[in-house]
Amino acid sequence: MPPPPPNWIRCDSNGDRWVDISDAVTVLLFLFTGHQGPACPASADCNGDGETDISDAIFELLFLFTDGRLPPPPYPGCEFFPGCGDRCP
Repeated sequence: MPPPPPNWIRCDSNGDRWVDISDAVTVLLFLFTGHQGPACPASADCNGDGETDISDAIFELLFLFTDGRLPPPPYPGCEFFPGCGDRCP
């Protein structure tokens, strides 16, 4: 049987199946220190604008700590991101 298609949750940039502050830290480390980027780059695009930049970390922190807007799909469910390994619960 073939493996299931790869899936991720938007904003879960570290791939631990939780959307939390560590994901915003992963994005900031990638952007400002050259730290290894997310295994699924599309998952780091928390605001869904097609770019991974500081606005994604800010969007996620506002969502987590100030009842900011929900991330766009695929959130809270998983969906296919081309080139990303399976990470859905």
